[in-house]
Formats: sequence, structure tokens, C-alpha cells
Amino acid sequence: MKKSLIGKQTYRAFLNAEHADGDEALLAHKLRSVPAFGPELDYVAELNGEVIGGIMYMRSKVVNDNGGEWETPMFGPVSV
Repeated sequence: MKKSLIGKQTYRAFLNAEHADGDEALLAHKLRSVPAFGPELDYVAELNGEVIGGIMYMRSKVVNDNGGEWETPMFGPVSV
């Protein structure tokens, strides 16, 4: 149920955005199925029992030209 509520919120949040292409909710859905996604990194904001926002984080890493790596979280989409 949480996934569908977040999907609806993401769709509504980007519905009238100037540079949105309508695929933001689909992207969020697909990102939840990749290994880098962790459900513990998926958050919603509620007001009076209604989902009014959401943010999800993915595990990622930054690699420099010398082969150094740093693990870092990446977030998005953010929908309010």
C-alpha cells in the first residue's frame, strides 16, 4: 500500500512541473527494484494520515580518476 500511495504522490507532485515528462512515478517504481535500493531509505511525510510527500535514497558511489571510491547516498525523486 505504501508504494502505491508514494507513486500517486509522485505523480501528483510532478503533474504540472515545467520540465517533467510524466515518467517520474514510473522511475521511482523501477528504482525500488534495483539492488542499490534499500527500503530503510524510503521515507514519506504524512499529515492527518494522508501521504503528502516522499523521498527515496539509493546507495551509490563516487569514483575519481585515480580509482578512489566513496560510498554515498543519492536521493530522488522528491515529491511534495
